[in-house]
Amino acid sequence: MHRRYGGWEEDTRACPTNYPPFAPLGICGHISFVEMDSQMVYKQALAFHATKDPRYAQNAFAIITAWANANKQFGGQNGPLEAGWGVAAMARSLELLRMDAAFVPVRTAFVSWFNTYVKPQMVTYIDVSTPAALAAGNLNVYGNW
Repeated sequence: MHRRYGGWEEDTRACPTNYPPFAPLGICGHISFVEMDSQMVYKQALAFHATKDPRYAQNAFAIITAWANANKQFGGQNGPLEAGWGVAAMARSLELLRMDAAFVPVRTAFVSWFNTYVKPQMVTYIDVSTPAALAAGNLNVYGNW
């Protein structure tokens, strides 16, 4: 289950309040994280890098910190993959934010969150689930991994 930093309800059928009105409801976890939150972090980081206005860095740090505090599982067939996509954007964002004074504690929390919650799920999915599916004769196992 994904929870958007802005307050996605525990009921996974509910999308965040700022979810785009015409976006598909069946994939609001994917869109909320990969297409909204992680992209917004990157946009904020780019704005900081271009302007040096610390408000942009603070916004990015707030989103990253909220994700690290709120999300402990990424379930479903594509959950770990989607987490990887979102994390990749957040990691690129942190590289752009290195000059801000708040960088070190946010980076430390982000790396700890990734190593504790995201990486083990991705490793299990790749090292356990995928070989088992291949051994069972499924030749095209989650090809977007």
